[in-house]
Amino acid sequence: MTYIRVIWLAVFLLSVLPGETKSQQTQRKTIEQLEAELPSASGTKRITMLHELAVRVRFRDIKRAMEYADEAYVLSRAVRNDSLQAESMYRLGSVLLIKGDKIEAMEYMIDAHRIYKELGLRRNELNVMQSLASVYAENGQYEEASELYFRSLDYARELGDDEGEVFALTRLGVIQQNLGEYRIAQRFLHDAIHKAQEIGDWGGETIALSEAGLLEETLASTEKAVEYYEKAIAIFEEKNIR
Repeated sequence: MTYIRVIWLAVFLLSVLPGETKSQQTQRKTIEQLEAELPSASGTKRITMLHELAVRVRFRDIKRAMEYADEAYVLSRAVRNDSLQAESMYRLGSVLLIKGDKIEAMEYMIDAHRIYKELGLRRNELNVMQSLASVYAENGQYEEASELYFRSLDYARELGDDEGEVFALTRLGVIQQNLGEYRIAQRFLHDAIHKAQEIGDWGGETIALSEAGLLEETLASTEKAVEYYEKAIAIFEEKNIR
């Protein structure tokens, strides 16, 4: 897995918060505020706060993130709430993935996916599918990853999740490249770039451009590769991302 792809996976896992919009994310309380309020919280409110804390601290303190995720999982089973339990499994799986316990992480994510599917919660199911597919792809299980990405592409289009569509198209392009299907890979990546440009998803566009550059390098098309990389660099410069 290339360095760029590691960054993409990390950014994606950080950004996926089931059932939460971007505007809600910007209005969230600080970690310190949540931790100060946690001792007095109980029931579903405490579980939700534990979910949030597990996600927010996992890249700075994995041990503490595991404690939050574990407690949320235990409490969600006690209250017998299927959707909360599924979310707890997903959050726990995400933390375990960062910790490096891929097999256990996948087990929790697979169970979360099953429950969300049974409950008909498509958006939550989509988030889990994309995370799970990323793990399959990282493990070289391209058939499993491809199947999930195709399904997530359909879900994203059905739900009007444009950024999710860009992500799925890009990842399908990467998988096809790994399988040696270069023309198909080019088509997916071109679609991802155009869709990202259409919706103004500059983050998704830079990743798709970078992946397209890597593909052209593989095909020894140096000029095309440089063209894609320069476009990505221009976007970063415009956004003042060093």
